[in-house]
Amino acid sequence: IFIAAMTWISWRGVEIGERIQNILLGIQYLALAIFVIAALWQFFSGSAPHPTEFDWNWLNPFAFTSWTGFTQAVLLALFIYWGWDTCLALNEETKDPKRIPGRAALLTTVILLVTYVGVTIAAMMYAGLGEEGVGLGNEANADDFFLAVKDGLLGPFGWFLMIAVLISAVSSTQTTILPTARGTLSMGVYRALPERFKHVHPRYKTPSFSTLVMGIVASVYYIGMTLISDNIL
Repeated sequence: IFIAAMTWISWRGVEIGERIQNILLGIQYLALAIFVIAALWQFFSGSAPHPTEFDWNWLNPFAFTSWTGFTQAVLLALFIYWGWDTCLALNEETKDPKRIPGRAALLTTVILLVTYVGVTIAAMMYAGLGEEGVGLGNEANADDFFLAVKDGLLGPFGWFLMIAVLISAVSSTQTTILPTARGTLSMGVYRALPERFKHVHPRYKTPSFSTLVMGIVASVYYIGMTLISDNIL
């Protein structure tokens, strides 16, 4: 159902997708800003559950103590920048393709870095690195830290963080389908893939066949890998 919905959004044209992405992005950044402000407020007011003083070594890329942690950090970096290249994959559809996509890619890289580092520092100062309670070292919180801290941090408004997490999954899926569909469209035009991939919807002017194929492939891959092991993805 979700893939079908995203496909319909793609068929409705780039403008609708752009508006939806802007709305989703705005909600996510609002939630993250609220999280950072609330976490730091409780830290400085002394009401954080496990307050931890800021350490400049947190920003030192050479301060890791094990290669396992370093490898995990590299994988995390790949995840952080997942989908940022969508603006480059759709450069021909922008209003100023020679200028806007490059600036968008550069700004996105910087904004993502500031966002993730800021949220991580706020989380460490608020919850600490312990293995109990809301500590970041608690394996019970590894899958979703926001779920563990939402009530203590925002009280009755903790649900807003959960909405941000769900929206992030939706927007990430959309940004994954868009560049892959656009890339296979180009490959179809240059005969690197069957000509069917270069089919453009006559009304919405979007790569309808490529979008459907990549949506199905992504679903099959995700389900298959999950059945084998959750750790693979």
